[in-house]
Amino acid sequence: QRPSESMQLSRHRYSTAPGTSAWWNSIDLFGPGGGGELRPILLFVGGGGWQGLDHVNDHATLAEQVCGCGFVCVVARHRPARVRLDGLVLLLSVALLPFLRWPAVLAACAAAALLMRALDRVRRTAPLPVVLMDVAHAVAFVLRHKRECAAVGGDATRVVLCGNSSGGHLLSLVALDKRWLGTLDAPTEHVR
Repeated sequence: QRPSESMQLSRHRYSTAPGTSAWWNSIDLFGPGGGGELRPILLFVGGGGWQGLDHVNDHATLAEQVCGCGFVCVVARHRPARVRLDGLVLLLSVALLPFLRWPAVLAACAAAALLMRALDRVRRTAPLPVVLMDVAHAVAFVLRHKRECAAVGGDATRVVLCGNSSGGHLLSLVALDKRWLGTLDAPTEHVR
C-alpha cells in the first residue's frame, strides 16, 4: 500500500502475543502528517468472512478518500478465523457416498480434514474469540497511542469505528460488549 505523496503512512504492530504475526496483527495509519490541526480518526476493519480476505486489497485508495473527508484513516488487520470442518466433512461424505465405497469416502474426508488443518496452520488462524481480541487490541492501540496517531495528524480522542461486512460485525461486538475493550484499559469514551 502506497499512499499519495500528500499522505504519510505509518505501520505499527498492535500485539505481540503468542500466535500473532507482524502482518496480521498490524495497523496502517494514513494521514497528512503532524504539524497542523489534529483530525478525527476513522478506524477501518475489512471484511471477508472473518478470514481477512479483504486485506489483500489496496486500502490506500480508501485511505485517500477518508483523508479527503477530513479524517485520518487507520486500517486494522486481524488473524483469519479458524474454519470449522464438522459440517464440511459430513457434507463431503454424503455427497461422495453414491459414487464411492465407505473406505474411499472415509479416506477422502480424512484428507479434506488434514488439508484444512494444514491451511489453518499456514495462515495462522485463530478461534473467533481470539480474532475479536485482535480487533480489540487494534482499537485499544489507537486509543492509547496518541503520539503515534498525532504523527500522521490524527486525534486519538476522536475515533470512529467503521467496518465492511465481517469487519463491521467484529467492530460492533468490540464496541458494544465491554468484555473486549474492558480488559485492555483503553479510554473507550473516545470512541464515537
